[in-house]
Parts: sequence; C-alpha cells; structure tokens
Amino acid sequence: MKLIEQFPAPVYAAIYGYCMGGGLDLALACHRRIASPHAVFGHRGAALGLITGWGRYAASATTDWEDAGLQMFVAAEKLDATEALQVGLVDAVADDPVAEAVRRITFSPSEREMPAPV
Repeated sequence: MKLIEQFPAPVYAAIYGYCMGGGLDLALACHRRIASPHAVFGHRGAALGLITGWGRYAASATTDWEDAGLQMFVAAEKLDATEALQVGLVDAVADDPVAEAVRRITFSPSEREMPAPV
C-alpha cells in the first residue's frame, strides 16, 4: 500500500463491480478512484468478527466519508457507486472507469498533479 501511496505519479483505481475488504483497502491507497455505476463498496470484516483495514480507514476519515466509512467498517454495510460519490469515497462514476481515467489524465492538467491518497 505504501508503494502506491508514495508513487511519484497519480495512481487511479478503476472500479468495476464489487470492491470489498482488501480490494477496498487497495482502492483507498490510490490517489483517485473512478467507479462504474454498478460498483459496490464494503468491508465485511465486522460481520465476520474481524477488524481489518483500520489503518487505511483512519487515513481516509474525513467529513462525510468519515460517517459513511464508519458505518461500512463497523456495521459491515455496503455503499453503491452513487453513495460512494456523494460521500467522497470515489472521485467520479463513469460507464468505463479506465477510459474516464485516461480522459482526465490526457485532457485535464490538474489531474496530473499528485493529490493525497485518502
């Protein structure tokens, strides 16, 4: 995770379908996240009696995402792509997340800057 966070260029996560547990931890390490409309986010550890990913969650706990993230991690609830966008878990929702990432990098100079990972 540290290698992704510290990579010298922006790292995008293109998220299709389920993004759960370790996959969510990996996505949170990326600088930008773009989800398909069918993406589902969650961390089922609490439902299994496990506490995982807390370091990544703690690093990402800000404003709206803090409340939604806490519900996701503690209550093992899921978020759909629209909810994830509303709380700031993802930067965009697009039918083709890879194409959207390429478009942003190619046509938007600000997308080439290094944002902090969440």
